[in-house]
Amino acid sequence: MTTVSMQTTVTWDDVAGEITASCTRRAPEGALLSGPGVVGVLAGPAPVVWVYGTTDVGDLLPVLDQSLEVGDVYVACHQPGVIRKLVERGWHLEQVHEQYAVGTDGDVDLTEASFAIRALGPDDLAGWRRALMAWAGLTPELAAAAYPDNFFEVAGPVEVLGVYGDDGELLGAVGRRDQQRSAMLFGLTVAPAARGRGLACALVRAAVAAAARDGAEFVHAQAGLEGAAVAERCGFRGLGAWQQLTRRAETAGVGSED
Repeated sequence: MTTVSMQTTVTWDDVAGEITASCTRRAPEGALLSGPGVVGVLAGPAPVVWVYGTTDVGDLLPVLDQSLEVGDVYVACHQPGVIRKLVERGWHLEQVHEQYAVGTDGDVDLTEASFAIRALGPDDLAGWRRALMAWAGLTPELAAAAYPDNFFEVAGPVEVLGVYGDDGELLGAVGRRDQQRSAMLFGLTVAPAARGRGLACALVRAAVAAAARDGAEFVHAQAGLEGAAVAERCGFRGLGAWQQLTRRAETAGVGSED
C-alpha cells in the first residue's frame, strides 16, 4: 500500500489565513479587499469575496456595489447578519459549501491510484472547462471567468490532475492550488458514466499526495453535497460552512478559486 500522511489538526482560522494569503498574492494592483473578517479579489481572474469572520457590513456593501466583476461572495454561516444584509441588497442565496481540511502527516491509502492519473496542461483546458459545465453545472459565465484560456498562466501555482478513457475522452479531473502553508483543491468533476468506480477519491488522494510531497502542511476544499461525501471518504474533516451568494438568479458553481 502506498501512503501519505493526513493527521494534523486544522482549524477554520488556518483555512481563513490561507485564503487571505492567496487573495493577497493573486489580486491585481488596486483590486485587493482586505479588512477585519473579510478578504477578496475585486477584479481580474476569478473575482471573489470571502467573509470568514466578524466584519462591518456597512463598509462591505458599498465596495460590492462598485465592484461589478465580483459575482460570488462566500459568507461563513456563523455570520447570518451579513448573509441577511446581502440578500436585502439583492444578492441571491445559492448552495451551502462545507469547508473541509486534512493534515498531511497521517496515512492515506493510494491503492485506487491504479487509474492512469496524469497532469493536465493548456491543451486539456477546453475539455476540462466543458466537463465542469456539463457534469458539474458550471455556468458559461463562471467557466469563462474562472477558467480562461490563459488559466495556467494567471491562476498559478496550480496543478490539474486528470484521467482519460481509452477513447481519448476526459473522465475526471481535479485542480490543486499551492498556497502558503497548504494546498486548496477545486474543480473536481467526474463523467457520469465513470462514477461509482472510485475515480473521484483516486483523484483527490493523488492531489493530496502531490501536495504533501511539495511541502503542504494541510489540504483544504469547499464541497457541496456530492463533494462532501467524497471528502469524507478521503479522510477530510468538516470545519464549518460557507453560504454562497451571487448577483445572478441562477448559478451552480463548483467552489471558488482561492
